[in-house]
Amino acid sequence: MHVTLRSYAFLTGILFALIGLAHAVKLYYGWVITIDGAVLPDWTSWVFIIVCVLIAWEAVKLSKGK
Repeated sequence: MHVTLRSYAFLTGILFALIGLAHAVKLYYGWVITIDGAVLPDWTSWVFIIVCVLIAWEAVKLSKGK
């Protein structure tokens, strides 16, 4: 199977957008993420949202060739 850079970038952008959306939903509903007994603070979700949106934006731009 041959995957082009454009399709790979587009799918990567969609994936990161979904991850950012999941963190936004976590903040909205007040869900708590616990990793090995440690609670992930809410500010980390804001960082993840910003990073995921930026990566998704750049990936979609790359997939469109701009």
